[in-house]
Amino acid sequence: MKRFLAVLTFLVLLSSLSSAEITAKGVKVGVNSTNLHGAYTDMDPKISFCFGGFIVYKVANDFFIQPEIYLTRRGARAKEEDAKLTIKYLEVPVLAKLVLNAKSESDFKYFVFAGGYYSFYLGGKEVVEREEYALDVEKSDYGLVIGAGTDLIFFERKFTVDVRYSFGTKVIDPDEEDIKNKALTLTIGYIF
Repeated sequence: MKRFLAVLTFLVLLSSLSSAEITAKGVKVGVNSTNLHGAYTDMDPKISFCFGGFIVYKVANDFFIQPEIYLTRRGARAKEEDAKLTIKYLEVPVLAKLVLNAKSESDFKYFVFAGGYYSFYLGGKEVVEREEYALDVEKSDYGLVIGAGTDLIFFERKFTVDVRYSFGTKVIDPDEEDIKNKALTLTIGYIF
């Protein structure tokens, strides 16, 4: 039933975007502070990087849909031990974006956004005291995204900056009941 609803939602979104105008596209790079939530509360955040691209579809004067695609890493570090967990994903967020000052002539356009993401597992490892171990994690992840940012013009070039919080809703470890991803991400992008 969940897959049916996800496919139905995707098809409705796709049909509404077929008549929408593409207003921007670009590339982004960012830094993640990632951790796990749920059963493991004794973990420290792990710093990693992400990069990818995006397209912005105009639905109304101040409302946009922004699909994105990123190569990103998630994971955490153990507080007590010399151990860290790294998981690589191809992440696809789809965001509903509301521009707060769309009609303004300002060089800064402020926005808020919310949406969901789906991630495809690309690989990962656990390192404990310099010994590498293979991971047994789910082959996908999904969750919610909220954030805010600004599009700006700097030296006649368009850029975008945003900060977002991603909260995984899928258990990623098949052997544990409640281990999920979470990330705080800062991205900077160039708009073509």
